[in-house]
Amino acid sequence: MSVEFRNAVRDEFDFAAALLARCDGPAKFHGHTEALLAAQPQWLGKAQAFLDANGARIAKMNPVEGLKLTVRGVGMDKIMTARGMTPARINACLASKSAQTAVLGMTKEAFEVRQIGGTPAFIVNGTQLTNAGHWPVVEGSIKAALAVAK
Repeated sequence: MSVEFRNAVRDEFDFAAALLARCDGPAKFHGHTEALLAAQPQWLGKAQAFLDANGARIAKMNPVEGLKLTVRGVGMDKIMTARGMTPARINACLASKSAQTAVLGMTKEAFEVRQIGGTPAFIVNGTQLTNAGHWPVVEGSIKAALAVAK
């Protein structure tokens, strides 16, 4: 069995989180992802107010500078510094053209090719699960696929 985690970003907050989670490579990906998701209620709770206050300013900025401001504005920078990232490393991750291209490529593939309806989405043996926002559905599908593979 293998598990593949692909990003399907919907907005600048998803994009920033995906770039930060992937920043330090596979060894730290899961820990970074867990930290960002565990704190998601806090930083996502700040997102709308942050956009209301800064959206027009960000729209006029270089996209990377907008990402940096967004990360600081909702507190993702604090999550990542607690995980050992320096501010310079955070900025470099957000500015990485190769990382941006990879995440945006996954997003395009998810929505345009696989035609996922939203996130989270799970595909088991090529079949997209319905009602996949509920763990019992995902777990049952994985167990069924493993039973067939035996």
